Amino acid sequence: MGDEAAELRKQVKELQDEFNEFESTSKEVEAELEKEIDTLSAENDKLQQRSNLLVNEVEDLKKQQEDVSAQLNKAMERVSSLEAQAASQKAKIRDLEQATDRAERKQRIAESTETRLEEQIDSLTEDNILLKEDLEEVAAGAEARERNLSDVRPCTPRT
Repeated sequence: MGDEAAELRKQVKELQDEFNEFESTSKEVEAELEKEIDTLSAENDKLQQRSNLLVNEVEDLKKQQEDVSAQLNKAMERVSSLEAQAASQKAKIRDLEQATDRAERKQRIAESTETRLEEQIDSLTEDNILLKEDLEEVAAGAEARERNLSDVRPCTPRT
């Protein structure tokens, strides 16, 4: 029995040594795991903070998008209004150009008529001058005949 007891003590000592080694290793692993948990927990906290920041940033970006969208809608309405005004102005310009063309055509006709009338006036004035000259010649001839006649009459006896 002595051998058995020694053998058992030896096995118990071996088991105690294994247990002590396992316990030591287990404490080391537990410490490493605790350290890793602390590291992962700190990293998780950082990621959670980053996630919260990103959520806030997304909300801000959505608000900015809504604002920009509203501004874009207003700008598009303004563009539509300006396009309508431009179309109206183009129509007015076209009408004014047509009125200008008509006025220029009337002016050319008036200038042509004025030139033709001036030519007629000049022609009539020349004709009038010639007629006056003819009339003066006829009047001068009549005067000369009348003088001739009056010169001839004194020669005839009076009764």
